Order: sequence, then structure tokens, then C-alpha cells
Amino acid sequence: FVVTALQNDKNNDAEKSAEPNSSYTDQYAHFDGSNMKRYFNNHSERQGIAVLAFEVVEEGGSGGSIDDIYQNYKKSHPALLDGNTIQTYSTSDDGSVTKVLEVFSYYQPNQNSNAADRGTVLRFIQHTHTTSSSPPMNASPQLPGMTFHPATFDSNSPQPAYCDHWVSN
Repeated sequence: FVVTALQNDKNNDAEKSAEPNSSYTDQYAHFDGSNMKRYFNNHSERQGIAVLAFEVVEEGGSGGSIDDIYQNYKKSHPALLDGNTIQTYSTSDDGSVTKVLEVFSYYQPNQNSNAADRGTVLRFIQHTHTTSSSPPMNASPQLPGMTFHPATFDSNSPQPAYCDHWVSN
């Protein structure tokens, strides 16, 4: 899980504090503070799930690629793409790449609307490892720009708990 929040400055001015670090967000668009502003603006400033991410795995190299997902959205749900394209990131020195595609999850609630609800986003992530058919042992399905930290629980925790699914009603 990645939990984020906008930080208010001394004057409670969320606009100033949400300004992205341009050198970092130019490299990793998914960390841009404008993503959170868009979510909150479309959900009446209420908390919730802004992004639901899926790892895309090509089984045996046959179909199911992030490019296929993009083409399906482009054909059947172009409003949910909202101009988004696949972002490609070089993730290591061995030529491996990570592709990221973000689409909006829902249409506006109006029955006749073909406009995207610009709140919750589906994020598709695909890692391509060029040096072998399987990922390295230390690889993890994370976003480019993030580092992996194993979950740890102190001795006072009754039992470790992990959320394993999300339900949308």
C-alpha cells in the first residue's frame, strides 16, 4: 500500500504545499501533487481510494500486455483514457523497463454521460526483464521511483494483517 496526503503549510494553504518537486515529478508523473488535487476536487475533498493498481504479467509472452490494455481502452472507452498514454521508464542498467498506464475507473454518474469521473484511477504496471525470462530475485512489482521495504510488525501486534482485495460498490 501507498498512503499519501496533502500537507498543509503554516497558513493552511494546501495549494502551495502540494506543489510538486519538478525534477522528481518530471521523471515520475505518478508522484505529481496535481494527481491528489484532482482526486480531492472530484470527491468533495473527502478521503478514499484514489488509485487501484494492477501488475500486468504476460504469460508465456502471448498477449495480455499493457499495450493490449491501452488499445482496448482506446477502442472501447476513450473517455476513460482522457489523453493518457503509456509511460515507459528504464528501471535498471540491464535494459529492463517498466510501463505504466493510468485510466479513470468510472464514467460520470449521469446515465447519458460519456465523460470520465476524474477521481479514482486504475493504474496498470508492467515490468519487462530483458536479461532472462523471469525477473531477478530482488525484483518487486513497485512503481518506478519507489524502493521496496519489507513489512515488519512489533511484538505488540496480535497478528500481522494484509488487505488482499478491494470491493467497489
